[in-house]
Amino acid sequence: MSSCKSRYLLLLVSALVTWGGLANALVAGKPLRLTFDGKRKLSPAYMSAGDAIAYSVHEVPNQVIIKRLKLPDRSQDVLFPNDTAHQFDVAFSRDGRYWSYCRSAGVRQLILVVIDTRDNNRETTFLPSGGQRSTVRSLAFTPDNTRIVFTLSGERGLQIASVNVGCQDLKHITSSEGTNYWPSVSPDGKQIVFSSSRNGAYDIYVMTANGDSVRRLTKSPTRDMRPVWSPDGTQIAFTSARDGNYEIYVMSADGTNLRRATHHSESDDFPTWQPDGRKILTVAQRNGRYDLYVIDVP
Repeated sequence: MSSCKSRYLLLLVSALVTWGGLANALVAGKPLRLTFDGKRKLSPAYMSAGDAIAYSVHEVPNQVIIKRLKLPDRSQDVLFPNDTAHQFDVAFSRDGRYWSYCRSAGVRQLILVVIDTRDNNRETTFLPSGGQRSTVRSLAFTPDNTRIVFTLSGERGLQIASVNVGCQDLKHITSSEGTNYWPSVSPDGKQIVFSSSRNGAYDIYVMTANGDSVRRLTKSPTRDMRPVWSPDGTQIAFTSARDGNYEIYVMSADGTNLRRATHHSESDDFPTWQPDGRKILTVAQRNGRYDLYVIDVP
């Protein structure tokens, strides 16, 4: 082969390698779609091993159930098939022992259910006081696997509280004006980030685990909600309507370095960090349908 042809082939190979790298980079930046049924989905959560995602879905008429998506083969099943009530806001302890969710029951809107998977799936429940309008929503385990933090609607309004995994020892964490919602416990267990309307529209706040030293992180004329800590505790992802519709944003844990993670005319909501902290799981509305997508962290 002549030297001229050799140089040509080397240039061609180099160009193909370069284009392949660019193509891979473009594919890597594209959102990864995990479901395709288009049904309305809520509050996805990674299970403790990181190999499955559980989420609430309007699966059948007049019932919201929790399904599990197994990531290795994308198969799905119903997580609590014997429960005929509505099921919301599933959460898992870090060690995988405790599974919890909110169940519609009796005169209360929603109660807390905790299942001990290492004790023959023993079930305990927490029933909020306050009668028909009382409810428990938005669950988050503490990193030491001993308590569950949640939003409690009852005699004190919408406030953040916690109980132990035996559904006892109720502790009230906030007592402010407005509503306090969507708590997320920092990976070291020392802080809680949450959304509050105490100063008007929903904004993101952070406080110590016992409710002290409250600091405001965002100030938006519209809703900033559903904040969640990154696994390393350095960032917070949240949903905001500040640019016209619900999109996912990321900021540093002190409220600086705000970045927008999604850009679409339809909604992106319920941000959930992958266990490795490299990507974010969301419920995205596309063409009027709702599915789970994984996006890059900006």
